[in-house]
Amino acid sequence: MSAASDAPVLISSDDRVDAKALGAWIHALSPRRTGRLIVLNAHSLEPDVRFEDFEPAEDSTSLRAADRLAGGTLLLTNLEAMSLGTQTRLCRFLDRRAMSVRPTLRVVATTDRLVHERVQSGQIREELFYRLNVIHIVLRDSMTIANGQESHEDGTLRNLATRSGTA
Repeated sequence: MSAASDAPVLISSDDRVDAKALGAWIHALSPRRTGRLIVLNAHSLEPDVRFEDFEPAEDSTSLRAADRLAGGTLLLTNLEAMSLGTQTRLCRFLDRRAMSVRPTLRVVATTDRLVHERVQSGQIREELFYRLNVIHIVLRDSMTIANGQESHEDGTLRNLATRSGTA
């Protein structure tokens, strides 16, 4: 399952609450659960945000706030609202992170279900989509599930959540 991996996770959902909750659930079930869960909403990100600030400094004598965040999960919500410049910086961060022997921070991102359309229209950079799309979870909206049109994947997620006590 995705929780056991260090790979980036992309969660697509019409329901922002469910997507954010699933991101937190993935963190809680992962080996990184003892680390911090950092939630950043793309709507409120500063245009000059430095994702490197969420990683520990390479110089072991340097103490930064990020050193306390090592071993945790970075949950980015509303990815589609992120500016293209910020998306470029996130791509660079993910590239540097991918070259690490053991990444110090896991990245989970949420977006709406129109992710492929947003990539085609240029709202989400294609290279960012491919870096985050290592594990892609698509959640269907609650009304579809309530009307008995639950997919096999939705039922599996619900069963796993019930068994782990997070439902």
